[in-house]
Amino acid sequence: MHWERVYTVNGFWDGPRLGVADYQGKPHIYESEFSETQDDYSGLFRLSEVESALLALILEDWEIWQGWEADFKQGKVGLETHPAFPLRDQRSAELRRLIGDRLRADPQSPIVKRAEFRYRDNEIEVGWYDPEPS
Repeated sequence: MHWERVYTVNGFWDGPRLGVADYQGKPHIYESEFSETQDDYSGLFRLSEVESALLALILEDWEIWQGWEADFKQGKVGLETHPAFPLRDQRSAELRRLIGDRLRADPQSPIVKRAEFRYRDNEIEVGWYDPEPS
């Protein structure tokens, strides 16, 4: 399996569900598809290429979140400060406003894959593979 870089995990439920990762060497938004009939995630991910300006905003927001998480784990900040540093709260709010609802895979994107995520050296990687035929 070919492993690619995961830039962000913006949604997590029993595993990564939403974020940005490389697909064929280019950053894409990945979004896990939810099955209403199964009332659960289907195991399929829709991917769509992310524009560079949006990617920059998402990565800045992710950097703020990672800093908050590190400080939280060290006991420097409390849960009430989630998801950002108290001093960076204004920028975090501005980033969320600028990103808006654009951190979503295009529902019309024809790229639908299964994913295997792995954690190596404090980094996350993903292997994309074709879904099994229905």
